[in-house]
Amino acid sequence: MGVGLLLIGTLAGLVLLVVVIISVLRKRPAKKMALLMLAAFLVAIIGGVSIPSDEKPAATPAINQPKYSGPEVTYEISGTAESASITLSNPTGGTEQNDMVYLPRTYDYYSFPNDYLYISAQNNGETGSVKVSIYVKGNLFKTSTSTGSYVIASASGMK
Repeated sequence: MGVGLLLIGTLAGLVLLVVVIISVLRKRPAKKMALLMLAAFLVAIIGGVSIPSDEKPAATPAINQPKYSGPEVTYEISGTAESASITLSNPTGGTEQNDMVYLPRTYDYYSFPNDYLYISAQNNGETGSVKVSIYVKGNLFKTSTSTGSYVIASASGMK
C-alpha cells in the first residue's frame, strides 16, 4: 500500500509541475511563477516521500545457533606413527616442547588470549605419518601431514 501512496503523491507533484510550466508559457508574472514552481517542487518531493505506510519490512527469521562452549583452541596430533615430539605455542605466547607423546593426542585451551597459533610434530620412528591440526572454536583452522622417518608436520597462523 505504501508504494501506491508514494506513486500517487509523486504523480500529484508532477501534475502541479506541468500546471506551472503551462502557466509560464501563458506569460504569467515571473514572481508568481517562481512561487508556483517552488510549491510544485515541494509538493512533488514531500508528497512522494513523506506519506506514511502501513507496510512493515519482512521480518527475518531469528537464527538460534547454540553458543559454542568448547575450547577456544585445540591442537590435535594424529597419524600412523607411534609417538612424536611436539612443539606448540601456548596461551601466554610461550613455546612448549613435549617428547615421546603417544598418538593420537589433543591439547585443549579454553582461554587463549595469544593470537599466534603454532604446532609441530616430529615422527619419533622410522616409519609412519604425523598429522597436526589447529581448531579455533571448533572450526578447522590449519592442518598439515607428513609421512616418513623422523618427518615434521607443522601448522601455524594468526587467529
